[in-house]
Amino acid sequence: MYLIPSLSHRSFTYAIIISVLCCMWGCTKDDYLINDAKNTSERLDATQTYNDTSSTSSIVNIENQLVHAFLDTKYDNNDYTYTHILDYVTLEQTKRQDLAEGIVLEWQNNAGSKSTHIVYATNPDFKEAITIIVSKESYSYKLCNLIPNQKYWLKIINNESELVKQLSFETEGRRRLINLSIGFNCRDIGGLKTIDNRTIKYGLYFRGGELDGRGQVLEDYDHDVLENVLKIKDVFDFRAAGSATKTPIVGAVYHSLPLYSMVGVYDRNNTELDSNILNNYKTSLVLLLDCLREGRPVYAHCQGGCDRTNTMCFLIMGVLGVSENDLALDYELSSFAQGARYAYNTTVGMIRSREPLTNMYHNNYKNAIEYIKSKEGATLREKFERFWVNDLGVTREQIEELRSYLLEGDSDDNQTTGIRPITMN
Repeated sequence: MYLIPSLSHRSFTYAIIISVLCCMWGCTKDDYLINDAKNTSERLDATQTYNDTSSTSSIVNIENQLVHAFLDTKYDNNDYTYTHILDYVTLEQTKRQDLAEGIVLEWQNNAGSKSTHIVYATNPDFKEAITIIVSKESYSYKLCNLIPNQKYWLKIINNESELVKQLSFETEGRRRLINLSIGFNCRDIGGLKTIDNRTIKYGLYFRGGELDGRGQVLEDYDHDVLENVLKIKDVFDFRAAGSATKTPIVGAVYHSLPLYSMVGVYDRNNTELDSNILNNYKTSLVLLLDCLREGRPVYAHCQGGCDRTNTMCFLIMGVLGVSENDLALDYELSSFAQGARYAYNTTVGMIRSREPLTNMYHNNYKNAIEYIKSKEGATLREKFERFWVNDLGVTREQIEELRSYLLEGDSDDNQTTGIRPITMN
């Protein structure tokens, strides 16, 4: 079971500031993150008594409803002449659509209360729980960044010891979008199903946009999410060497691993693709294995988290056994960040599409997936394995180890891959 540690005292200062600002001006920039009891269908009334030992806990859907609808898309895997992403995102949009719904908690404070503590955990003993401190004026809080399909236990406490209410609830959803005030396009790759009916584990590999580019500085809320909720210990930076700096995530080990995006998968005649960059695909996987062995969650990013980051996730999820339809949806899902525009309200379109003409950049999903499908193998997963082994020099043992760490559940086919011995080209 995934357990979450206690938050640092930064949360107290940040929550107090936000509460004061919200009283003065109303919820503005971060109303989707803190103390927002509006515009959501997922609301838990903490004045109601819940039996936290009951098997009938409240079930709440934490999915972004627009993303929820998009994930029902079914594509013809042999026809790349169309896309459905434009039904959900347009170049005219400026509002971020990559945020999870969260759960709004409401309660009545005890008379004379000076502060309210919200404590929640994934176990009834509240071991390694998160503690969030809000001001005495607060009577609601929007709880974000929860794990889908997970049971939680929660207490609301006044003055550090006076129990207001205790409840339990279960979340449901298919993707875990991460709400950050500075970072964007951030999500957990966990939750995706594979062709042999296994599931990618949550809490191990997160992907998103840069956290330190163009003068931006992480806020205390972002530090708490990245360092204490997601527990990021290693950062993979896929930006070009000239753009790479370091990570603002305190305590995380930084790795500069410049990559090219989809063109690096299929176009070996591209003169810009030097051997060092091609080798970084393999290096990234080997480093990921080192992190997984030590239980160190990874945050992988480029600039927008749309192309280079998407490519690495495409290759990892493909060799785990994710279906082609879900690979395409995950690639296109990056278009939801900040509407269809690039970060910070610039005018550069950022629609990512399986259909080449819609894709605003040179990154060609169609060419990449067709190159993978040209490999030998009975299934798409086997073809991805051929790519990793023959093109990048990864061993089958490393791929099997990757699957053992990232996948949960028993394989339906009761075999490893069924691939015949591979001869290196």
